[in-house]
Amino acid sequence: MYSCSNTDTCKENDVVKNRFNFYINSINNYDLYRGVITDSLLANFGFSAEVLSDLTGEEHSYIFAEPPSYKTRKDCLSDIKKYKKWYKKNKCKITIEQLDSIEKNVYSKRIWW
Repeated sequence: MYSCSNTDTCKENDVVKNRFNFYINSINNYDLYRGVITDSLLANFGFSAEVLSDLTGEEHSYIFAEPPSYKTRKDCLSDIKKYKKWYKKNKCKITIEQLDSIEKNVYSKRIWW
């Protein structure tokens, strides 16, 4: 487990960081995309949004429709901002085991695929 010391230095887990950033990028890219929504694009967005919501405890603000979407670009950026804020505070506390567990739980729901 990685944790921050009293001197505000920490060793952040690179695997967790990379996966977190992948999920952030997936949400951002989905919102920016202006074409036919493929099953893989939809599944990637849905999985990423659910993992980040479960990891951070922050509700996502996209509209649950077919296909799901944000009402405005600002709403998407607001979600990304709150996820990043949470990550900045917790980046030294989250373990790969915790992230794996959340991912497995989200995958078991099979909401998007």
